[in-house]
Amino acid sequence: IDLASFEEIPLNVVLALDMSASLQGLRLGHLQVASRTVLNELKPGDRAALVAFSHLVSPGHGLTEDVDRIRASLEQAQGAGLTSLIDASHAGMLLGESDVGRSLLILFSDGVDTASWLSADSVLETARRGDVVVYAVEIGGRRAGFTRDLSEVTGGRLISVESTKDLSATFTGILEEFR
Repeated sequence: IDLASFEEIPLNVVLALDMSASLQGLRLGHLQVASRTVLNELKPGDRAALVAFSHLVSPGHGLTEDVDRIRASLEQAQGAGLTSLIDASHAGMLLGESDVGRSLLILFSDGVDTASWLSADSVLETARRGDVVVYAVEIGGRRAGFTRDLSEVTGGRLISVESTKDLSATFTGILEEFR
């Protein structure tokens, strides 16, 4: 019988990041720095994926140990369009479960969902049946409905920050707590 420590199981970290029109300039820069910080904290064997979303959901890359590919996608990100928060949550959970390991979805948005075609109830049902833990990060605590419910049903939590300048510490804290 082999005994594997919980800490030895690789992580699947999916970053689902709001890239709608409200994320430009300094806010986008803070989000990119925070995301790179998380990628830098991954250990050998851990995998990462990126889902950038506005009114379109764009899985930048599936789970990969090559975090340089994720970094390159982050550098090209630009804020534009509406917000498909619910659809992006679903895509992020599916990516997280696409390989073995403990799966974490860090879901960031600064606005309410304005463009999703999936219903919140169907995504919450998917979350209940899955093994992805969702930590939702929002600015100012304005829309704690869907994100609160999603984080609760998956065993994660909802974190509200006052501004994007706090994102690096928040994202790093999430990763440490999840480990």
